[in-house]
Order: sequence, then C-alpha cells, then structure tokens
Amino acid sequence: MDSERETEFWKELGMEASRLGLSLERSPWSGGAIRPGASFLGVVASTWHVPDPERLFRALDPLRLPVCVWIQDPASHRSPAHAHPRLRFHDQGYGAVSGRLLARHLLERGHRRIAYLSPWNGSLWSRNRLRGIREESERQGREVDEFCLNGVSEWDRLAPAWSDETIWKRFPSQEIAKVVEGSAEPLREFAIRELAWNRIRRDMAPLFASAFDSDATAWVGANDDCALLALEWLESRGRHRAVAGFDDTAGVLRSDLTSFRFDSGAMVRSMLNQILSNASGPGLSRHEGVVVPRGA
Repeated sequence: MDSERETEFWKELGMEASRLGLSLERSPWSGGAIRPGASFLGVVASTWHVPDPERLFRALDPLRLPVCVWIQDPASHRSPAHAHPRLRFHDQGYGAVSGRLLARHLLERGHRRIAYLSPWNGSLWSRNRLRGIREESERQGREVDEFCLNGVSEWDRLAPAWSDETIWKRFPSQEIAKVVEGSAEPLREFAIRELAWNRIRRDMAPLFASAFDSDATAWVGANDDCALLALEWLESRGRHRAVAGFDDTAGVLRSDLTSFRFDSGAMVRSMLNQILSNASGPGLSRHEGVVVPRGA
C-alpha cells in the first residue's frame, strides 16, 4: 500500500519527467537483478517497504546508469552513501530540521509548552522530529512533553490485522463478491485497515488523556495520521488544543491543521538533474520543506 506521501512523490516524478520530455516506467522490485533497457537514461529507486535495502543497493550498484535512491533511513545499513560509491542517495524527512522548524512556528505563536505524540517512536524519523522540537524549544527556554509508543510504523498493527482470522471468516470472498457484484478485496482491505487503526486509537487513548492533563497548549503528531487521531480524540470529548503534524496530507487540509510539507518537488528535480547530467555518487542530498500554517 503506497502512503499518500509516496504517491505524491511518484506523481511529482512523472510530471517533472514529462515536462522534460521524458517518460517514466514504474516497476516493483522483485528482489532479483535490475536490467533497464537500452533506451533508459537512469534509475530512480525507493527503499519504502523494502525489508532489506542493502539487497536493493547491491542490485543497483552494477548499473552503468546514473542511479538515485530515496532512502528511508540515511543512518542505517552502514552509511550506504559511502558503502555504494556509484549511487546517489536522497533524504527527505529523516533529520531533525523539520521538527525545529515546526517548533519554531508554534513557539512564535505564543505556545509555551509542546506535547509530542507518536505511536511510532521506535523509528528514527519519529525520534529525529522529537529531537528537533526539543532543540528548538530548549533554545527558546520552553519545554516539551513526550507521549510515545515504541512502534516502528502503522505496519505494526496492519500486519497482524491482515492475518486476523476473524476478518477472513466474516468477509468470505465468494459471498461478498456476489453482493457487490465485483471483487471482495476493497471491502476486506477497508476492514483490515479499520481494525489496525482502531488498535492504534485504543493504545494511544491513555497518552492523549495524559497530554491533555499536561500544561502543553500545542500538540504535535509524529505525522499527520497521528495528528488526526489526536484531533479526533479531542473533538469526541469537546476539548481543544492546537494540533499540528508532518507530511501535509489531504486529511490535515480538510481538518484545517498546520503541517510540515516536505519538498518532494525539490527532491524530484535534483534526481532528474543528476540523471540528465549523467552524474553518479557518492553522496547524500537532503531536501527539507516548509511549515504550512492553518487555523486549527
């Protein structure tokens, strides 16, 4: 399942390639050798949902084309930018800068204490965002409260939900297909996602209650999904706090939440410039973004 941010990245890449008179062919990597045709100018790869990125790097290394990789975690896998000298890596959203910028925005608007909320603080990206918020808050003599679980991603809940026997028993493919006169998979997928997110809601509810009892006037979700869960919790109880997130997805736009927008466009342009100039690594390019202020 592509996240909204991944989908935006590939869309941006396709539009920019088209503007330059290029075409984009998107293919899932099956774990084997990568063999671009003679007409290909370069390769763009993403490590999202790749359990062992090192295998992907080894498959990309032998290519005699410019290769740029959107890497999920620049600090992992023995500094791949140095271990794979033919590849150029691009980082978006894994450093502390986005946290510092979002904290600065909130503190400049009079908030004196920030609560950071994350179901996924076992992941480097969440801890880095928290670190950036702490650094900026401490620089301004303010405080940050942490309300976190040690999950890694939503897949902590999605994977068990996919294998939950109750879903498969209550959503038998043949019966549902008859009712909807089509595939049962969209309904089953919706039910699985709902089950996973309800489990995240359940686990985060005590932390939301603790955050409300704290002196924090601004809540920052580790990403927009968490920010929207926090807003949902507040609204269901008739309570109010300023809420912000990261990623600037459609959900926070509809809910009028401030969010940090990562600059996919800049990363895409950097990648295509690298390919068209026939440049190769080593190196790591970082692409930040901006705070998008809204009303809530």
